[in-house]
Amino acid sequence: MLQKSLTWRLMVLIGFWSFQACQFGGQPPKPDPVFNLTDHANINYQPLKQLLTENRWKEADQETFQILLKLSNRQAEGWLGKKDVEGLACEDLQTINRLWNYYSNGRFGFSQQEKIWTSIGGIIGEYTPEIAEKFGDRVGWRKRDQWLKYEQLNFSPRAPQGHLPATTGNGVSGGVWNGVASITHRVKYCGVIDALATGEWIKADWKTLELFEAYRIPMENRPHVPAPLV
Repeated sequence: MLQKSLTWRLMVLIGFWSFQACQFGGQPPKPDPVFNLTDHANINYQPLKQLLTENRWKEADQETFQILLKLSNRQAEGWLGKKDVEGLACEDLQTINRLWNYYSNGRFGFSQQEKIWTSIGGIIGEYTPEIAEKFGDRVGWRKRDQWLKYEQLNFSPRAPQGHLPATTGNGVSGGVWNGVASITHRVKYCGVIDALATGEWIKADWKTLELFEAYRIPMENRPHVPAPLV
């Protein structure tokens, strides 16, 4: 009798948990990221964070581009040129990338696009139509040798790796000079470039070391760079 009572209670609990899962999408809400949202240039990242939290990928994509335009003071023009991309603050680009990467479980973001770009033979910072087309094929921006219109993209967690953000993609919306090639170059090397530009040699040295570590280049295979004079 006691065993039947316990079994019945367990079934009730399982049914309740199943109902809760259906009501709330089957997954508990993802906790807030451990990194801080930068307040550089008075950009409010809470709307982007909220959109990503709610899996509203298309709106998050559009919000991302609006942030880039605001950072460059290019809202009126509606697009970014070469100098605009080079002037984007490192902290902001890294914040955007981290948010996309975190809330997509590593599926989307500039860093994912950079990995794909290099995996197909592309060089970060160098745009060629051939590589751009290969990239478009890989991330699902092209089908049957044709670039898709923005409205035809897949704004869901089932989209191919690196599919989003797409508003920065040359060939999809053309909103950024040289698209993925230029944005990913800025994201990857901005720490070193900015430190060198301001004469922060020790910081530049550490940022260079971080890049080496990211590629896991053995110490004996690394090029010799004389230590900066301080």
